[in-house]
Amino acid sequence: MSVRAFPSGFAVTIGMFVSTLSPGIPRAVAQDPAISEAIRQPGRVTSFEHVNQQLTIKCDTGMLLIKAYADNVVQVRYLPGPARGASPVPGHRFIPAAPKYRVESTLPAIRMATSRMMVSVDRRTAQITFLDAKQNVLLTTRRYYLKADRTAGEAGFSIHAEFAAPEEEAYYDLGPQPGSGLDRRGQTVRLWHDSVVGTGEEIALPFLVTNRNYGFLLDNSSRTTVIPGKDSLTTWDAEAGDALSYFVIYGETTDAIYAAHQSLIGATPPPPKK
Repeated sequence: MSVRAFPSGFAVTIGMFVSTLSPGIPRAVAQDPAISEAIRQPGRVTSFEHVNQQLTIKCDTGMLLIKAYADNVVQVRYLPGPARGASPVPGHRFIPAAPKYRVESTLPAIRMATSRMMVSVDRRTAQITFLDAKQNVLLTTRRYYLKADRTAGEAGFSIHAEFAAPEEEAYYDLGPQPGSGLDRRGQTVRLWHDSVVGTGEEIALPFLVTNRNYGFLLDNSSRTTVIPGKDSLTTWDAEAGDALSYFVIYGETTDAIYAAHQSLIGATPPPPKK
């Protein structure tokens, strides 16, 4: 096992560094035979490397970019083709403090771990599991893809992501919406700013906090629909985007999760005194 130190202060531990899969590993079978060629979903992992202080994982289709923004904040992006850049997403003010992390490569999975979180990517399916430092599962993907679509006459993609939803999980936030209740489990929530006659104003906030010690922030400003905890899944569908992008935040308390969220989006300035 070897350790490679980056000038920025990152330390990466790599065991069994494998850049390509063994010929003996079969190609992943599409999860839904009805999905057309217009849909880009990753398939299996074919190689990985470190580029600009992030883990770049190439798949049968597209690539995953995984970056640790803090010991308890990880960003995941799935792009349909080669990455065009590795800078932080516009609109987020958080400047990474270069946390130390390690990468472990084994035949089943590629793992990135900080002192407080681990992200594990299955080599056969490119499905992702997020864990805390004690190996407790926080969140697991089920399926995610980009679908070629046209919005406002321009070519692009709509975005779909599914995550496992355990029976005991409760879901909070997503913005103030009249009559929604505290726990959003099973609700269909439209995430766009709107005024509904007879009910009032709906405010979109693509940030979900659960009782399993994590927060989920979808990095997409288009119209989005989320259904938390229905039929054992939480689904996110965004109208438009060049990539699926989101942050997973770990916190032992709700306050810790919201503090990390605030560091991503910036603090709201108070109104002037006059």
